[in-house]
Amino acid sequence: MKLRLATEHIRFRISQSEFVALTESQEITATLNLPFATRLQYTIRPDAQTASPEGNPLGFEASRDTGGMIWNLTVYRSAINMLIKPEHAKNGVKEIFTFDQGDMLSVTLEIDIDRRTSI
Repeated sequence: MKLRLATEHIRFRISQSEFVALTESQEITATLNLPFATRLQYTIRPDAQTASPEGNPLGFEASRDTGGMIWNLTVYRSAINMLIKPEHAKNGVKEIFTFDQGDMLSVTLEIDIDRRTSI
């Protein structure tokens, strides 16, 4: 899994084998160790529901613990169904989240199309 950060945007890019794992209800977790004994743990979790309670194909939560930050991306069945289709493979699935403070964050989940084969 690759992670790309930009101002107000996070892109999760997964390999074909990681996508297959998601379709089999397996979660994917990676950890980035940062200076000063801080870490960023990020997880992609599949959810069998069609969409979030708000009707979104993706869900995103950020939290922290004593070791650092934790990001959880929930991938609902509708997002997995979209990513299976070739027309969505290149651009992925994107969702914009608005937080309580009014901050906005765009989150995209993509499959690495260079390695994509038919499912």
